[in-house]
Amino acid sequence: MTTSTAAPSICSLNDLGDSPAGGKAEGLARLISMGLSVPPGFVVLHASPNRLPDDLQNHYEALGNPVVAVRSSAIGEDSAGASFAGQYETMLNVQGIDQLRSAINQCLASVGNDRAKAYKDEKTGFDQVQMAVVVQQQVEARCAGVLFTVDPVTNRRDHIII
Repeated sequence: MTTSTAAPSICSLNDLGDSPAGGKAEGLARLISMGLSVPPGFVVLHASPNRLPDDLQNHYEALGNPVVAVRSSAIGEDSAGASFAGQYETMLNVQGIDQLRSAINQCLASVGNDRAKAYKDEKTGFDQVQMAVVVQQQVEARCAGVLFTVDPVTNRRDHIII
């Protein structure tokens, strides 16, 4: 993981702009800009394990202290040649500031896990990975799934796989 010299900070998903926040955060920000319903949340930037933003509790309280999902959003994690889905940690059902700090630290530390490092070394030319972390109000889903707009096996663009 790259240790940033910038101070750890927090940015709302609504105000992400050009902040280097990784694919997951950028995708959520795009959905918001299109007017789609996205659970509220924020992105932790330039952090590392045990080096979190001072105002983390304020941002969490501004969401109403909900149960949240804590998700990785590494810079450059998804490309034409690599998809890092499942390589980094995601924590669900996180509630309270102590659990939130712990979950963010776990997510940040997952950049260094053996599985993610091996995948990075095989699929990319990255020396280091810069990790942002999405903290988002968790929604209790009735159902869930994945939609591939390109067939992941044949790479055909005329097939959609659900």
